[in-house]
Amino acid sequence: MRKALEFLTNWVELSFVLLLILGFVISVFVNDVLLSYALVLMAGLGSGKIIYHKAKDFLFPHILLITGFILGFIIGHKEGSTIALILIFLAGNAISYYAHQKLGLD
Repeated sequence: MRKALEFLTNWVELSFVLLLILGFVISVFVNDVLLSYALVLMAGLGSGKIIYHKAKDFLFPHILLITGFILGFIIGHKEGSTIALILIFLAGNAISYYAHQKLGLD
């Protein structure tokens, strides 16, 4: 019973580490710069949707999880520009958030 309570209170930290590792592993196995940029764009689009839907709730845990994945991806990438990865991620995030907000996508 104690382990279940520990997991319920620490799920954000555990998930952060798992997503950090997942982002790192994915980026290590991706050798093409364009594919890396496409994956980061898709992650940005997905995170924009999450941020839009969770904006009314407590958003902070979801921001931490998104940060964990993108940080792991940035740490593990070998080719391409880190600044370009961040800008593409933020652009995908903004595009998705705007599309959900203005166009009513759900």
